[in-house]
Amino acid sequence: MAGKGQTAIVKVLTGAGADLNARDDQGRTPLMLAAANGHRETVLFLVDAGSEVGATDSTGMTAKAMAEAAGHKVIAELLGAAGGGDNPWNEDKEQSLVRATSLFDLAEIQREQRNYAEAEPLYQRALDIYEQVLGPEHPDVAASLNNLALIHRAQGDYSKAEGLYTRALAIVEKELGPEHPDVATSLNNLAFLHRHQNRYAQAEALYNRAIGIYRKALGGENRQVAAGLENLADLHRIQGKPDRAEPYYRQALAIYESILGPEHLQTAPSLFSLAELHRVQGKYGEAEPLYRRAIAIYEKVLGPQHPDVARSMGGLAELFRAQGKLAQAEPLFKQSLEISRKALAPEHPQVAWSLGNLGFLYRDQQRYSEAEPLLREALEIGKRSLGPGHALVTAIQRAYSQLPQQGQGGTTQ
Repeated sequence: MAGKGQTAIVKVLTGAGADLNARDDQGRTPLMLAAANGHRETVLFLVDAGSEVGATDSTGMTAKAMAEAAGHKVIAELLGAAGGGDNPWNEDKEQSLVRATSLFDLAEIQREQRNYAEAEPLYQRALDIYEQVLGPEHPDVAASLNNLALIHRAQGDYSKAEGLYTRALAIVEKELGPEHPDVATSLNNLAFLHRHQNRYAQAEALYNRAIGIYRKALGGENRQVAAGLENLADLHRIQGKPDRAEPYYRQALAIYESILGPEHLQTAPSLFSLAELHRVQGKYGEAEPLYRRAIAIYEKVLGPQHPDVARSMGGLAELFRAQGKLAQAEPLFKQSLEISRKALAPEHPQVAWSLGNLGFLYRDQQRYSEAEPLLREALEIGKRSLGPGHALVTAIQRAYSQLPQQGQGGTTQ
């Protein structure tokens, strides 16, 4: 049952007195079989229950070695953090906190790689330990709640994320005081969630409060204030209020340039955001140099084949397309697509975006036979990676459906 990942049955059997360290004819324990087959939940339960992490089979392999050999990196790292010997997790408070930190760090690695299914149980285990050892209202518990909420948010489960964010905010307000920077961080997290649920008034109030806390605690010119101003700008932009968004973008950019310098990597996204806003406003002359500055920074710092270079090139190409400069837009769209394909997974949303942009351009030029395969591929990727109701997918679907004769399996030139 352990080898099949049947954790519920394993719990029943061990509760009835089954030997945690029983062996099969090859000397393999339940923990080894669970690790070798990639069953994280079963591995965590067996180790907590007292399985011998350092035990070896008839060939001398441990559960950790089996996980590594099978390519189950997270399980191998978990078992490595556990150590060896009999019941290594029957530990004192300090050892438990060390283990929680190890779990938390492993979860961070998986989250940064967008392996959300791998990250979630690691964050949850770290949270369980922090709550048990430190108590349910410790600031480290709040940090774990925030990170677990981030995983749920990334997977679109806003209801779970909101409950976790709200609890984290209550903890830091009580334990650290209402003017602590960690409170501002929690406010930003909750505001971001409200924004994506179209609760704009609630989001704006939280963003403003967060900025006020950062200014009071850290001073007027710092990254947190700049990021908060960008959050406010984004909020107004998505509500179709570009004129309200513009001063916040400008203030944020000015802070980044002042404290980091005009060519710092963190200055580039601010340049890009303001360029995008100006494009929407029709301020093409102001947008173009901002796009070019962003591209130059990304190329210098990250290299010419980075996805952020592709995204910025796509923005500049969109600017040219909006002005009817299609001959200038085409090579940029092509380069953006080429970089995105090389740098990202085939199903990444940015690949769909790049395909769609080039497809839109060919459609505008009535090059329908070239537009059709691009828009079709963009639509397929977009549906899988973003969902059929996403704005980008809807735009691609509309453009694809309007191509001459595409519905009959052919295209016209």
